Amino acid sequence: DRDVTGVQTCALPILVLRAAPDHLLCVTLHHIVADGWSIGVLTRELGELYAALLQDRAPALHALPIQYADYALWQQENAAPAGRAHHLAYWQAELAGAPRLLDLPTDRPRPPVQSHAGHTVGFVIDAGTTQGLRALAQRQDATLYMVLLAAWSMLLARLSGQDDVMVGSPLANRPRTELEGLVGFFVNTVALRVRLGAAD
Repeated sequence: DRDVTGVQTCALPILVLRAAPDHLLCVTLHHIVADGWSIGVLTRELGELYAALLQDRAPALHALPIQYADYALWQQENAAPAGRAHHLAYWQAELAGAPRLLDLPTDRPRPPVQSHAGHTVGFVIDAGTTQGLRALAQRQDATLYMVLLAAWSMLLARLSGQDDVMVGSPLANRPRTELEGLVGFFVNTVALRVRLGAAD
C-alpha cells in the first residue's frame, strides 16, 4: 500500500557487502522526494521489513489511510483562486509594514550585491540550562521551541535596535495524523513576525 512512485524514479539504493555477514545499505534521495520526517518513516519501515525477513514473517506495516497524491490534491485545492485569495490576504495583513532588512551590527559593510552566503557556529546548551528552559516553557504553557524563538527574537532585537523582527522557521507541515506515516516532501518555511515593543 506504499505509493513510492516518486521514490522509484528519484531514489538510488545500493547494498554493499563489507565483510560477511556485514552489509551496508545506502539510499540516496533527492530532497524533493523526502524531508527529514520522511527519513524517520523510511528508516522504521526498512527496519521492520528487514526484521520480518530475518524472522520469516509478514512485515507489520499498516495500510496507509491516504497517499501523497491525496496531499498533492489538497495543495492544489488550496492553490485554487478562492483558497489562494484567503491565504494571500492573511499573509499580506501579517507582513504589512514588516522591516525589509534586519540591521545587525557588522565589522564589514554590506556589499552592493549580496551573495547571501552564510556560516554556522555550533555551541552546546548544557543540561542544567536546558532543564531550566523546559521548566520555563511549562510554567508559561508554551513549548520549548516558543521559548527559544522568543529568546532568539530578543537577541536579534537588541543587536539590531529594532523591535519588529522576522524569523524564518521550517515547519514539518503535517497538520493531520494521516500525513505522519507518509514519505514525501511536506516541510515548508514560514516567516514568523515577532513584535517585541521595547526590547529591554
